[in-house]
Amino acid sequence: SWCLPCIKALPLLKKIQENDVSKNVVYISVSIDKKEKDWSDKDKKLQIPWFSLLADKATIENYHVSAVPNYIVINKEGKIVSEGSSLSTLYTTLKELEK
Repeated sequence: SWCLPCIKALPLLKKIQENDVSKNVVYISVSIDKKEKDWSDKDKKLQIPWFSLLADKATIENYHVSAVPNYIVINKEGKIVSEGSSLSTLYTTLKELEK
């Protein structure tokens, strides 16, 4: 709800999600908001078209989230294959996975 870079990246992320490169990809947004209402209200306002959830402390720790935005790509085997704040890296990774 408060991460301006996350909010600004959303239109481009929606375009990536609509692109053919994403046909076998499941998107999930994970918020690190402290208050559920803040997350819920912003989620509705932004009309995020994929599954969205509020992270708990264990999720943040298990995925080593120390900054936002943070794009994590997990392959079909459950292995993290890419992680970072770059949408171009995310797009490149998705293209590689589709090959």
